[in-house]
Amino acid sequence: MRTDRTTGSSLIGGYIYAIIVIAAMLGIFVFLGRYTLGRAGMMLVLGVSVLSLVHAARFGHARLLSQAVAVRYESAPFLVDAVVRLAREAEIEKVPRLFVLPSPTPNALTVGGRKDPSVVITSGLLQRLSGRELEGVLAHEIAHIANDDLRILTVAESVRQSTLALSQMGQILILIGFPFLFMAGEPFPWGFVGMAVFAPFISLALHFSLMRNREFAADATAARITGDARGLASALRSIESPRTGIFSVLMPTQKKESGALLRSHPSTEQRIQRLLEIDDETFGASTGRSAWPFRHGDGMTRVV
Repeated sequence: MRTDRTTGSSLIGGYIYAIIVIAAMLGIFVFLGRYTLGRAGMMLVLGVSVLSLVHAARFGHARLLSQAVAVRYESAPFLVDAVVRLAREAEIEKVPRLFVLPSPTPNALTVGGRKDPSVVITSGLLQRLSGRELEGVLAHEIAHIANDDLRILTVAESVRQSTLALSQMGQILILIGFPFLFMAGEPFPWGFVGMAVFAPFISLALHFSLMRNREFAADATAARITGDARGLASALRSIESPRTGIFSVLMPTQKKESGALLRSHPSTEQRIQRLLEIDDETFGASTGRSAWPFRHGDGMTRVV
């Protein structure tokens, strides 16, 4: 099937891109660390960043799930069956648990990795989307699990935070050492100063670029496991609200005016365009395959 070839090549390209971006971020980190704390100091900073991120993620996930309601099969068999089917299509060994978070903001997110996955959707999302659209959103979240995006982005965020810490230390060393360099008549290390100042911004831009790439990859995977790229495209369009701005899936705080390099998620229009291209390459025109009884505004009374 053409969709498998199209999304398969897209996923491979996405993984290659992730490797290149993380390698570039590590290169910046190592270059800065050599002149700041040395090899041992670099490893210490990186280790502390990884441990703090893992601890913060576990605490944050536990707190989020404590505020959400687990979806029971008897209250929403169509939702639970959809998650089981999509997880099987995505070849995930453990079926994600499904939770509903009481919130009017239409949003969805993935918690945990492949070993202990959970998908959280808001009541606002349930009330706004049709069954076909909701299936696309669930597929997108399950795609993040299948693609191991949490691990990839945790590594990238650890390097980014470590680079920021080294930059701050480097700037302190420059301020302390400047008088001594001046009195000794030594040349000022302008290269190191430039790297210490600009390294965090470059690392942040690379990290955001990787996050946008993983969103596109999750969209492509969702199109593959549902066979209905237009379902997710329709969901993204439905999530747009003129009153509250654009609430992209997994992105409740995206500002429309953000510059392209400093966006953590692609624009909704970019995502819709790529999904439509995938659908056109695969089917020409899709009518969707969802046959759920679930429709707009019929969510919380039947799920919780």
